[in-house]
Amino acid sequence: MLRVGGGGASTEMTCARMSATLAVLLVATMPAAAAQSAELVQVAPQAFESKQPLLGYLARPHGEGPFPAVVLLHGCAGFGPRETHWAEELRSWGYVALAVDSFTPRNMSGCNGPTSGNEVDAFSAWQYLTRRPFVTPDRVAVLGFSLGGIAAVGDVESNMWEQVYHAKFRGAVAFYPTCTGDSGNVTVPTLILIGEKDDWAWARACRDMVEAADKKGAPIRLVVYPDATHDFDVPATGPYQVLGHHMAFDPGATRDAEKQVRDFLDDVLQ
Repeated sequence: MLRVGGGGASTEMTCARMSATLAVLLVATMPAAAAQSAELVQVAPQAFESKQPLLGYLARPHGEGPFPAVVLLHGCAGFGPRETHWAEELRSWGYVALAVDSFTPRNMSGCNGPTSGNEVDAFSAWQYLTRRPFVTPDRVAVLGFSLGGIAAVGDVESNMWEQVYHAKFRGAVAFYPTCTGDSGNVTVPTLILIGEKDDWAWARACRDMVEAADKKGAPIRLVVYPDATHDFDVPATGPYQVLGHHMAFDPGATRDAEKQVRDFLDDVLQ
């Protein structure tokens, strides 16, 4: 059954209250087999963040490990079926997956207002994973969607993050980040997947970022899908709009993106 764990008695009731809605969502949207083994965990936040524990969905391969791992960061829509689907997919490939809910503990429902915090949350999740005996501590990557993709790129750019948090990801995957304002000077291999018809995050901006990046840095692989829009990997009955931006599920792009991600992680984490 779905479990909540990973914290002490002093935070247990707080986490239980925060995770109630999330637990209902997980059970309602996940396959029965996955729900039986799903675990909601408490992730200690960084010192300057809220004292409330973060929530994480932890998916583990069978066996004692240790296994390489991936941190997942959601977008402006918040934590949902996309994150649990990818966590289970990563588990099936032999990775520990920790999908972080950056909004619920902060009483947020979107990207308006204060920062979502998920760029920092990635390092909180890194610390949680690297302290687990079933995780190989020097083989952890970060993967994000939209806002989470922006955070994933920022987490591995040449800046102070690694020095501040004494943490280093082995690689980064970003689905449809904006790329605007990013230097592209990443410290580890990075994969960016985006649609040419994305009118929320522009493929052109990602091309410009890659072109302008210092070639002395780690490589960035940019994959652009000609007919794909924002959120191209989120199943839907047909094209739709969010705040005036066009969205459509693209099964072909999704299949290729899954292969790209699996091949990339096999290269950087195995």
